[in-house]
Amino acid sequence: MDAQQIDEIFNAMITEDLDKLCKLAGAGITREEIEQNYSLVFTLMRNLMIKIEQGDYDYFYSKKNNPMYRNCFVDLLCVSTRGEYIKGIIEDRELREELGLDCYIIKDLIIATGDSEYIKGIIEDREKREELGLVNVGSYIIKDLIIATGDSKYIKGIIEDREKREELGLVNVGGYIIKDLIIATGDSQYIKRIIEDREKREELGLVNLGSYIIKDLIIATGDSEYIKRIIEDKEFREELDLDSNRIKDLIIATGDSKYIKGIIEDRERREKLGLVNLGSYRIKDLMIATGDSEYIKRIIEDREKREELGLVNVGSYIMKDLIIATRDTEYIKEIIEDREKREELGVSIYRVRDLIIATGDTEYIKEIIEDREKREKLGVGSYIINNLVLETDETYIDNFLKSIESEQSFEHSNQVVDLPSNMTIGVEIESEGENSILIKKLTDKFAKGWKCKGDGSLEDGVEVVSPILTGNTSITTEQIINVCGRLSRLRTNSI
Repeated sequence: MDAQQIDEIFNAMITEDLDKLCKLAGAGITREEIEQNYSLVFTLMRNLMIKIEQGDYDYFYSKKNNPMYRNCFVDLLCVSTRGEYIKGIIEDRELREELGLDCYIIKDLIIATGDSEYIKGIIEDREKREELGLVNVGSYIIKDLIIATGDSKYIKGIIEDREKREELGLVNVGGYIIKDLIIATGDSQYIKRIIEDREKREELGLVNLGSYIIKDLIIATGDSEYIKRIIEDKEFREELDLDSNRIKDLIIATGDSKYIKGIIEDRERREKLGLVNLGSYRIKDLMIATGDSEYIKRIIEDREKREELGLVNVGSYIMKDLIIATRDTEYIKEIIEDREKREELGVSIYRVRDLIIATGDTEYIKEIIEDREKREKLGVGSYIINNLVLETDETYIDNFLKSIESEQSFEHSNQVVDLPSNMTIGVEIESEGENSILIKKLTDKFAKGWKCKGDGSLEDGVEVVSPILTGNTSITTEQIINVCGRLSRLRTNSI
Protein backbone atom coordinates (compact mmCIF):
# COMPACT_ATOMS: atom_id res chain seq x y z
CA MET A 1 0.00 0.00 0.00
CA ASP A 2 1.53 3.31 -1.08
CA ALA A 3 1.28 6.82 0.40
CA GLN A 4 -1.71 7.78 -1.74
CA GLN A 5 -3.72 4.77 -0.61
CA ILE A 6 -2.78 5.42 3.02
CA ASP A 7 -4.07 8.99 2.59
CA GLU A 8 -7.30 7.54 1.22
CA ILE A 9 -7.66 5.38 4.34
CA PHE A 10 -7.23 8.35 6.67
CA ASN A 11 -9.63 10.53 4.69
CA ALA A 12 -12.23 7.74 4.58
CA MET A 13 -11.90 7.30 8.36
CA ILE A 14 -12.45 11.01 8.93
CA THR A 15 -15.53 11.10 6.69
CA GLU A 16 -16.74 7.74 8.06
CA ASP A 17 -16.92 6.35 4.54
CA LEU A 18 -17.32 2.64 5.33
CA ASP A 19 -17.78 1.70 1.69
CA LYS A 20 -14.42 3.19 0.83
CA LEU A 21 -12.69 1.55 3.80
CA CYS A 22 -14.15 -1.84 2.89
CA LYS A 23 -12.91 -1.42 -0.67
CA LEU A 24 -9.41 -0.45 0.49
CA ALA A 25 -9.28 -3.38 2.92
CA GLY A 26 -10.23 -5.74 0.11
CA ALA A 27 -11.17 -8.56 2.49
CA GLY A 28 -14.74 -9.22 1.43
CA ILE A 29 -16.32 -7.28 4.31
CA THR A 30 -19.18 -4.97 3.34
CA ARG A 31 -20.71 -1.92 5.00
CA GLU A 32 -23.97 -3.81 5.39
CA GLU A 33 -22.23 -6.61 7.30
CA ILE A 34 -20.54 -4.13 9.61
CA GLU A 35 -23.81 -2.34 10.30
CA GLN A 36 -25.33 -5.68 11.30
CA ASN A 37 -22.31 -6.78 13.34
CA TYR A 38 -20.22 -3.88 14.61
CA SER A 39 -17.52 -6.22 15.93
CA LEU A 40 -16.43 -6.59 12.29
CA VAL A 41 -14.95 -3.09 12.56
CA PHE A 42 -11.96 -4.65 14.30
CA THR A 43 -11.50 -7.10 11.41
CA LEU A 44 -11.80 -4.24 8.93
CA MET A 45 -9.18 -2.17 10.77
CA ARG A 46 -6.90 -5.17 11.11
CA ASN A 47 -7.10 -5.88 7.38
CA LEU A 48 -6.31 -2.25 6.59
CA MET A 49 -3.34 -2.33 8.95
CA ILE A 50 -1.98 -5.51 7.38
CA LYS A 51 -1.94 -3.77 4.00
CA ILE A 52 -0.26 -0.71 5.51
CA GLU A 53 2.40 -2.89 7.16
CA GLN A 54 3.08 -4.55 3.82
CA GLY A 55 3.50 -1.13 2.21
CA ASP A 56 4.88 2.27 3.21
CA TYR A 57 4.73 1.90 6.99
CA ASP A 58 7.09 4.82 7.59
CA TYR A 59 4.68 7.12 5.75
CA PHE A 60 1.84 5.81 7.91
CA TYR A 61 3.95 6.42 11.03
CA SER A 62 4.56 10.01 9.94
CA LYS A 63 0.82 10.65 10.22
CA LYS A 64 1.23 10.98 13.99
CA ASN A 65 2.64 14.45 13.33
CA ASN A 66 -0.58 15.70 11.68
CA PRO A 67 -3.16 16.83 14.27
CA MET A 68 -6.01 16.16 11.82
CA TYR A 69 -5.06 12.48 11.52
CA ARG A 70 -3.91 11.66 15.05
CA ASN A 71 -7.06 9.93 16.25
CA CYS A 72 -7.16 7.78 13.11
CA PHE A 73 -3.45 7.03 13.49
CA VAL A 74 -3.94 5.81 17.06
CA ASP A 75 -6.97 3.68 16.10
CA LEU A 76 -4.92 1.93 13.42
CA LEU A 77 -1.84 1.63 15.61
CA CYS A 78 -3.88 -0.31 18.18
CA VAL A 79 -4.26 -3.17 15.68
CA SER A 80 -0.69 -3.03 14.37
CA THR A 81 1.78 -5.91 14.72
CA ARG A 82 4.80 -3.58 14.74
CA GLY A 83 5.45 -3.96 18.45
CA GLU A 84 8.65 -1.91 18.51
CA TYR A 85 6.95 1.11 16.92
CA ILE A 86 4.16 0.86 19.48
CA LYS A 87 6.61 0.58 22.37
CA GLY A 88 8.38 3.69 21.10
CA ILE A 89 5.16 5.68 21.51
CA ILE A 90 4.35 4.13 24.90
CA GLU A 91 7.80 5.02 26.23
CA ASP A 92 7.80 8.59 24.87
CA ARG A 93 5.91 10.71 27.42
CA GLU A 94 6.06 13.86 25.32
CA LEU A 95 4.66 12.06 22.29
CA ARG A 96 1.93 10.42 24.39
CA GLU A 97 0.84 13.81 25.61
CA GLU A 98 1.01 15.27 22.12
CA LEU A 99 -1.21 12.45 20.84
CA GLY A 100 -3.59 12.89 23.79
CA LEU A 101 -3.44 9.25 24.83
CA ASP A 102 -5.59 8.38 27.86
CA CYS A 103 -5.27 5.28 30.04
CA TYR A 104 -7.69 3.29 27.86
CA ILE A 105 -5.71 3.88 24.68
CA ILE A 106 -2.42 3.25 26.45
CA LYS A 107 -3.79 -0.06 27.69
CA ASP A 108 -4.81 -1.00 24.14
CA LEU A 109 -1.37 -0.06 22.82
CA ILE A 110 0.41 -2.11 25.48
CA ILE A 111 -1.71 -5.12 24.55
CA ALA A 112 -1.07 -4.45 20.83
CA THR A 113 2.68 -4.95 21.36
CA GLY A 114 1.89 -8.65 21.71
CA ASP A 115 4.94 -8.93 24.00
CA SER A 116 4.01 -10.91 27.11
CA GLU A 117 7.20 -10.06 29.01
CA TYR A 118 6.87 -6.36 28.20
CA ILE A 119 3.28 -6.37 29.46
CA LYS A 120 4.33 -8.15 32.66
CA GLY A 121 7.09 -5.63 33.17
CA ILE A 122 4.58 -2.76 33.15
CA ILE A 123 2.17 -4.62 35.47
CA GLU A 124 4.96 -5.29 37.98
CA ASP A 125 6.44 -1.77 37.91
CA ARG A 126 4.16 0.55 39.89
CA GLU A 127 6.34 3.56 39.12
CA LYS A 128 6.03 2.81 35.42
CA ARG A 129 2.27 2.37 35.73
CA GLU A 130 2.01 5.72 37.51
CA GLU A 131 3.99 7.38 34.74
CA LEU A 132 1.61 5.82 32.18
CA GLY A 133 -1.49 6.85 34.15
CA LEU A 134 -2.37 3.23 34.97
CA VAL A 135 -2.71 3.57 38.76
CA ASN A 136 -6.08 4.19 40.42
CA VAL A 137 -7.89 3.48 37.16
CA GLY A 138 -10.73 1.09 36.38
CA SER A 139 -9.80 -2.41 37.56
CA TYR A 140 -10.78 -3.88 34.19
CA ILE A 141 -7.81 -2.04 32.61
CA ILE A 142 -5.34 -3.95 34.78
CA LYS A 143 -7.38 -7.12 34.33
CA ASP A 144 -7.15 -6.79 30.54
CA LEU A 145 -3.37 -6.35 30.74
CA ILE A 146 -2.97 -9.42 32.94
CA ILE A 147 -5.07 -11.55 30.59
CA ALA A 148 -3.11 -10.22 27.59
CA THR A 149 0.07 -11.84 28.95
CA GLY A 150 -1.44 -15.17 27.95
CA ASP A 151 0.56 -16.78 30.77
CA SER A 152 -1.65 -19.10 32.83
CA LYS A 153 0.92 -19.52 35.60
CA TYR A 154 1.43 -15.77 35.90
CA ILE A 155 -2.33 -15.13 36.03
CA LYS A 156 -2.76 -17.76 38.77
CA GLY A 157 0.06 -16.15 40.75
CA ILE A 158 -1.83 -12.85 40.83
CA ILE A 159 -5.13 -14.54 41.70
CA GLU A 160 -3.51 -16.35 44.64
CA ASP A 161 -1.58 -13.31 45.96
CA ARG A 162 -4.05 -11.05 47.80
CA GLU A 163 -1.37 -8.49 48.60
CA LYS A 164 -0.49 -8.25 44.92
CA ARG A 165 -4.15 -7.96 43.99
CA GLU A 166 -4.58 -5.12 46.48
CA GLU A 167 -1.60 -3.27 45.04
CA LEU A 168 -3.07 -3.67 41.56
CA GLY A 169 -6.53 -2.53 42.72
CA LEU A 170 -8.10 -5.96 42.20
CA VAL A 171 -9.72 -6.44 45.62
CA ASN A 172 -13.38 -5.61 46.30
CA VAL A 173 -13.92 -4.76 42.64
CA GLY A 174 -16.82 -7.05 41.78
CA GLY A 175 -16.64 -10.74 41.10
CA TYR A 176 -16.62 -10.43 37.32
CA ILE A 177 -13.01 -9.12 37.32
CA ILE A 178 -11.67 -12.12 39.25
CA LYS A 179 -13.99 -14.43 37.30
CA ASP A 180 -12.45 -13.26 34.01
CA LEU A 181 -8.93 -13.84 35.38
CA ILE A 182 -9.80 -17.35 36.57
CA ILE A 183 -11.29 -18.26 33.19
CA ALA A 184 -8.25 -16.79 31.43
CA THR A 185 -6.01 -19.39 33.10
CA GLY A 186 -7.60 -21.96 30.80
CA ASP A 187 -7.03 -24.57 33.50
CA SER A 188 -10.16 -26.66 34.01
CA GLN A 189 -8.92 -28.35 37.19
CA TYR A 190 -7.88 -25.03 38.72
CA ILE A 191 -11.31 -23.56 37.98
CA LYS A 192 -13.01 -26.58 39.56
CA ARG A 193 -10.93 -26.25 42.73
CA ILE A 194 -12.09 -22.67 43.17
CA ILE A 195 -15.73 -23.59 42.52
CA GLU A 196 -15.54 -26.39 45.12
CA ASP A 197 -13.75 -24.31 47.80
CA ARG A 198 -16.21 -21.91 49.43
CA GLU A 199 -13.55 -20.41 51.65
CA LYS A 200 -11.44 -19.64 48.60
CA ARG A 201 -14.41 -18.15 46.82
CA GLU A 202 -15.14 -15.93 49.81
CA GLU A 203 -11.54 -14.72 49.85
CA LEU A 204 -11.77 -13.93 46.14
CA GLY A 205 -15.10 -12.13 46.54
CA LEU A 206 -17.07 -14.75 44.63
CA VAL A 207 -19.81 -15.40 47.20
CA ASN A 208 -23.23 -13.72 47.37
CA LEU A 209 -22.89 -12.31 43.90
CA GLY A 210 -24.99 -12.72 40.79
CA SER A 211 -25.22 -16.43 39.98
CA TYR A 212 -24.09 -15.72 36.41
CA ILE A 213 -20.50 -15.42 37.72
CA ILE A 214 -20.45 -18.96 39.12
CA LYS A 215 -22.35 -20.18 36.07
CA ASP A 216 -19.64 -18.78 33.80
CA LEU A 217 -16.93 -20.49 35.84
CA ILE A 218 -18.74 -23.83 35.71
CA ILE A 219 -19.16 -23.60 31.93
CA ALA A 220 -15.50 -22.57 31.57
CA THR A 221 -14.41 -25.96 32.90
CA GLY A 222 -15.53 -27.38 29.57
CA ASP A 223 -16.38 -30.61 31.36
CA SER A 224 -19.86 -31.82 30.42
CA GLU A 225 -19.99 -34.51 33.12
CA TYR A 226 -18.89 -32.07 35.80
CA ILE A 227 -21.59 -29.62 34.72
CA LYS A 228 -24.20 -32.39 34.90
CA ARG A 229 -23.11 -33.33 38.43
CA ILE A 230 -23.70 -29.75 39.58
CA ILE A 231 -27.09 -29.61 37.84
CA GLU A 232 -28.21 -32.80 39.60
CA ASP A 233 -26.86 -31.85 43.05
CA LYS A 234 -29.59 -29.68 44.61
CA GLU A 235 -27.65 -28.97 47.80
CA PHE A 236 -24.57 -27.80 45.91
CA ARG A 237 -26.70 -25.78 43.47
CA GLU A 238 -28.25 -23.95 46.40
CA GLU A 239 -24.84 -23.41 48.00
CA LEU A 240 -23.69 -21.88 44.71
CA ASP A 241 -26.93 -19.82 44.58
CA LEU A 242 -27.75 -20.97 41.03
CA ASP A 243 -31.19 -19.77 39.94
CA SER A 244 -33.36 -21.35 37.25
CA ASN A 245 -32.00 -19.13 34.49
CA ARG A 246 -28.43 -20.25 35.21
CA ILE A 247 -29.50 -23.87 35.52
CA LYS A 248 -31.00 -23.62 32.04
CA ASP A 249 -27.70 -22.20 30.76
CA LEU A 250 -25.78 -25.05 32.38
CA ILE A 251 -28.07 -27.68 30.85
CA ILE A 252 -27.45 -26.19 27.41
CA ALA A 253 -23.70 -26.00 28.12
CA THR A 254 -23.51 -29.78 28.53
CA GLY A 255 -23.94 -30.01 24.78
CA ASP A 256 -25.59 -33.39 25.34
CA SER A 257 -28.75 -33.60 23.23
CA LYS A 258 -30.00 -36.79 24.91
CA TYR A 259 -29.50 -35.31 28.38
CA ILE A 260 -31.34 -32.11 27.41
CA LYS A 261 -34.26 -34.09 25.95
CA GLY A 262 -34.46 -36.12 29.14
CA ILE A 263 -35.04 -32.96 31.15
CA ILE A 264 -37.59 -31.57 28.69
CA GLU A 265 -39.59 -34.82 28.75
CA ASP A 266 -39.60 -35.26 32.53
CA ARG A 267 -41.89 -32.72 34.22
CA GLU A 268 -41.00 -33.90 37.71
CA ARG A 269 -37.35 -33.39 36.96
CA ARG A 270 -38.02 -29.95 35.54
CA GLU A 271 -39.92 -29.06 38.71
CA LYS A 272 -36.97 -30.10 40.85
CA LEU A 273 -34.73 -27.89 38.74
CA GLY A 274 -37.17 -24.97 38.95
CA LEU A 275 -37.88 -25.03 35.23
CA VAL A 276 -41.69 -25.12 35.36
CA ASN A 277 -43.84 -21.97 35.15
CA LEU A 278 -40.79 -19.80 34.63
CA GLY A 279 -41.23 -18.59 31.07
CA SER A 280 -41.67 -20.42 27.80
CA TYR A 281 -38.44 -19.02 26.39
CA ARG A 282 -36.46 -21.30 28.74
CA ILE A 283 -38.08 -24.42 27.29
CA LYS A 284 -37.69 -22.98 23.81
CA ASP A 285 -33.95 -22.49 24.38
CA LEU A 286 -33.60 -26.06 25.67
CA MET A 287 -35.44 -27.48 22.67
CA ILE A 288 -33.27 -25.59 20.22
CA ALA A 289 -30.16 -26.72 22.10
CA THR A 290 -30.99 -30.36 21.32
CA GLY A 291 -30.09 -29.62 17.71
CA ASP A 292 -32.58 -32.32 16.71
CA SER A 293 -34.82 -31.08 13.89
CA GLU A 294 -37.24 -34.03 14.03
CA TYR A 295 -37.60 -33.74 17.80
CA ILE A 296 -38.43 -30.04 17.55
CA LYS A 297 -41.00 -30.74 14.81
CA ARG A 298 -42.71 -33.41 16.93
CA ILE A 299 -43.23 -30.95 19.76
CA ILE A 300 -44.45 -28.21 17.41
CA GLU A 301 -47.03 -30.63 15.97
CA ASP A 302 -48.19 -31.96 19.35
CA ARG A 303 -50.47 -29.36 20.94
CA GLU A 304 -50.96 -31.44 24.08
CA LYS A 305 -47.20 -31.63 24.56
CA ARG A 306 -46.87 -27.91 23.94
CA GLU A 307 -49.52 -27.22 26.55
CA GLU A 308 -47.66 -29.35 29.07
CA LEU A 309 -44.46 -27.45 28.27
CA GLY A 310 -46.16 -24.05 28.47
CA LEU A 311 -45.78 -23.38 24.75
CA VAL A 312 -49.40 -22.45 23.99
CA ASN A 313 -50.62 -18.83 23.97
CA VAL A 314 -47.07 -17.50 24.18
CA GLY A 315 -45.30 -14.73 22.29
CA SER A 316 -45.23 -15.56 18.60
CA TYR A 317 -41.44 -15.16 18.52
CA ILE A 318 -41.19 -18.36 20.61
CA MET A 319 -42.86 -20.52 17.96
CA LYS A 320 -41.10 -18.64 15.18
CA ASP A 321 -37.72 -19.47 16.72
CA LEU A 322 -38.64 -23.14 17.08
CA ILE A 323 -39.87 -23.43 13.50
CA ILE A 324 -36.69 -21.82 12.18
CA ALA A 325 -34.60 -24.10 14.42
CA THR A 326 -35.86 -27.13 12.48
CA ARG A 327 -33.62 -25.93 9.63
CA ASP A 328 -36.04 -27.69 7.27
CA THR A 329 -36.89 -25.39 4.37
CA GLU A 330 -39.86 -27.41 3.16
CA TYR A 331 -41.32 -27.70 6.66
CA ILE A 332 -41.00 -23.95 7.16
CA LYS A 333 -42.76 -23.35 3.83
CA GLU A 334 -45.59 -25.69 4.86
CA ILE A 335 -46.26 -23.60 7.95
CA ILE A 336 -46.02 -20.34 5.96
CA GLU A 337 -48.59 -21.64 3.46
CA ASP A 338 -50.99 -23.02 6.09
CA ARG A 339 -52.69 -19.96 7.57
CA GLU A 340 -54.87 -22.07 9.87
CA LYS A 341 -51.78 -23.82 11.22
CA ARG A 342 -50.03 -20.51 11.79
CA GLU A 343 -53.00 -19.20 13.75
CA GLU A 344 -53.11 -22.35 15.86
CA LEU A 345 -49.41 -21.93 16.63
CA GLY A 346 -49.88 -18.24 17.37
CA VAL A 347 -47.46 -17.11 14.64
CA SER A 348 -48.25 -13.47 13.85
CA ILE A 349 -47.94 -11.96 10.38
CA TYR A 350 -44.84 -10.10 11.54
CA ARG A 351 -43.16 -13.44 12.24
CA VAL A 352 -44.23 -14.80 8.84
CA ARG A 353 -41.71 -12.43 7.29
CA ASP A 354 -38.96 -14.02 9.43
CA LEU A 355 -40.09 -17.49 8.38
CA ILE A 356 -40.06 -16.55 4.69
CA ILE A 357 -36.52 -15.21 5.05
CA ALA A 358 -35.48 -18.32 7.01
CA THR A 359 -36.30 -20.54 4.03
CA GLY A 360 -33.18 -19.14 2.40
CA ASP A 361 -34.89 -19.80 -0.94
CA THR A 362 -34.45 -16.72 -3.12
CA GLU A 363 -36.81 -17.97 -5.82
CA TYR A 364 -39.53 -18.70 -3.26
CA ILE A 365 -39.13 -15.20 -1.82
CA LYS A 366 -39.41 -13.68 -5.31
CA GLU A 367 -42.54 -15.75 -5.98
CA ILE A 368 -44.22 -14.29 -2.89
CA ILE A 369 -43.20 -10.76 -3.87
CA GLU A 370 -44.57 -11.12 -7.40
CA ASP A 371 -47.72 -13.21 -6.82
CA ARG A 372 -50.43 -10.90 -5.52
CA GLU A 373 -52.89 -13.76 -4.97
CA LYS A 374 -50.32 -15.64 -2.92
CA ARG A 375 -49.55 -12.54 -0.87
CA GLU A 376 -53.22 -11.99 -0.11
CA LYS A 377 -53.61 -15.62 0.89
CA LEU A 378 -50.66 -15.31 3.24
CA GLY A 379 -51.87 -11.95 4.54
CA VAL A 380 -48.55 -10.30 3.72
CA GLY A 381 -48.65 -6.48 3.52
CA SER A 382 -46.59 -4.17 1.32
CA TYR A 383 -44.13 -3.22 4.06
CA ILE A 384 -43.22 -6.91 4.46
CA ILE A 385 -42.83 -7.27 0.69
CA ASN A 386 -40.48 -4.30 0.55
CA ASN A 387 -38.29 -5.82 3.25
CA LEU A 388 -38.32 -9.20 1.52
CA VAL A 389 -36.76 -7.54 -1.53
CA LEU A 390 -33.55 -7.23 0.50
CA GLU A 391 -33.34 -11.03 0.72
CA THR A 392 -33.15 -11.51 -3.05
CA ASP A 393 -30.18 -10.62 -5.28
CA GLU A 394 -28.57 -7.44 -6.60
CA THR A 395 -30.25 -7.64 -10.00
CA TYR A 396 -33.67 -8.08 -8.45
CA ILE A 397 -33.09 -5.18 -6.04
CA ASP A 398 -31.99 -2.95 -8.93
CA ASN A 399 -35.14 -3.84 -10.86
CA PHE A 400 -37.23 -3.13 -7.79
CA LEU A 401 -35.73 0.37 -7.57
CA LYS A 402 -36.39 0.92 -11.27
CA SER A 403 -40.02 -0.09 -10.75
CA ILE A 404 -40.57 2.55 -8.08
CA GLU A 405 -38.92 5.08 -10.38
CA SER A 406 -41.65 4.41 -12.93
CA GLU A 407 -44.44 5.06 -10.44
CA GLN A 408 -46.27 8.34 -10.23
CA SER A 409 -43.97 11.26 -9.51
CA PHE A 410 -43.72 12.69 -6.04
CA GLU A 411 -45.95 15.77 -5.75
CA HIS A 412 -43.98 18.98 -5.30
CA SER A 413 -44.01 22.62 -6.28
CA ASN A 414 -41.92 24.01 -9.12
CA GLN A 415 -39.93 26.25 -6.81
CA VAL A 416 -36.17 25.88 -6.62
CA VAL A 417 -33.93 26.24 -3.58
CA ASP A 418 -33.75 30.02 -3.29
CA LEU A 419 -30.54 30.70 -1.37
CA PRO A 420 -27.34 32.58 -2.23
CA SER A 421 -25.30 30.56 -4.73
CA ASN A 422 -22.22 30.63 -2.50
CA MET A 423 -24.12 29.21 0.50
CA THR A 424 -23.84 25.53 1.34
CA ILE A 425 -26.69 23.63 2.95
CA GLY A 426 -27.50 20.18 4.30
CA VAL A 427 -30.79 18.31 4.35
CA GLU A 428 -31.96 15.69 6.86
CA ILE A 429 -35.06 13.63 6.11
CA GLU A 430 -36.43 11.56 8.96
CA SER A 431 -38.33 8.36 8.28
CA GLU A 432 -40.32 6.47 10.89
CA GLY A 433 -41.88 3.09 10.21
CA GLU A 434 -41.56 -0.52 9.13
CA ASN A 435 -39.70 0.30 5.91
CA SER A 436 -36.83 1.98 7.71
CA ILE A 437 -34.72 -1.15 7.30
CA LEU A 438 -35.26 -1.04 3.54
CA ILE A 439 -34.35 2.64 3.40
CA LYS A 440 -31.18 2.06 5.38
CA LYS A 441 -30.09 -0.75 3.08
CA LEU A 442 -30.90 0.99 -0.19
CA THR A 443 -29.99 4.65 0.42
CA ASP A 444 -26.65 4.34 -1.37
CA LYS A 445 -28.48 2.91 -4.39
CA PHE A 446 -31.28 5.44 -4.81
CA ALA A 447 -29.50 8.48 -3.33
CA LYS A 448 -25.86 8.52 -4.36
CA GLY A 449 -23.74 10.52 -1.93
CA TRP A 450 -26.46 10.61 0.73
CA LYS A 451 -26.02 8.72 4.03
CA CYS A 452 -28.51 6.88 6.19
CA LYS A 453 -28.09 6.69 9.95
CA GLY A 454 -30.02 6.24 13.15
CA ASP A 455 -31.44 9.14 15.14
CA GLY A 456 -32.13 9.21 18.87
CA SER A 457 -35.38 11.11 18.35
CA LEU A 458 -36.88 8.23 16.35
CA GLU A 459 -38.45 5.11 17.82
CA ASP A 460 -38.18 2.86 14.79
CA GLY A 461 -36.73 4.97 12.05
CA VAL A 462 -33.74 6.38 10.23
CA GLU A 463 -32.44 9.71 9.04
CA VAL A 464 -31.32 10.24 5.44
CA VAL A 465 -28.66 12.95 5.31
CA SER A 466 -27.53 14.81 2.21
CA PRO A 467 -23.95 15.61 1.24
CA ILE A 468 -23.02 19.28 1.22
CA LEU A 469 -25.38 21.03 -1.24
CA THR A 470 -25.11 24.49 -2.74
CA GLY A 471 -27.89 27.05 -2.66
CA ASN A 472 -29.89 28.51 -5.53
CA THR A 473 -29.34 25.76 -8.09
CA SER A 474 -31.74 23.54 -9.96
CA ILE A 475 -29.40 20.59 -9.35
CA THR A 476 -29.79 20.90 -5.57
CA THR A 477 -33.56 21.22 -5.93
CA GLU A 478 -33.70 18.18 -8.19
CA GLN A 479 -31.63 16.09 -5.76
CA ILE A 480 -33.90 16.89 -2.82
CA ILE A 481 -37.08 16.26 -4.84
CA ASN A 482 -35.77 12.99 -6.25
CA VAL A 483 -34.73 11.62 -2.85
CA CYS A 484 -38.05 12.64 -1.25
CA GLY A 485 -39.95 11.05 -4.12
CA ARG A 486 -38.05 7.78 -3.88
CA LEU A 487 -38.53 7.64 -0.13
CA SER A 488 -42.23 8.28 -0.57
CA ARG A 489 -42.55 5.53 -3.12
CA LEU A 490 -40.93 3.07 -0.73
CA ARG A 491 -44.19 3.50 1.23
CA THR A 492 -42.78 4.32 4.63
CA ASN A 493 -45.43 4.87 7.27
CA SER A 494 -44.61 8.58 7.51
CA ILE A 495 -41.90 10.96 6.35
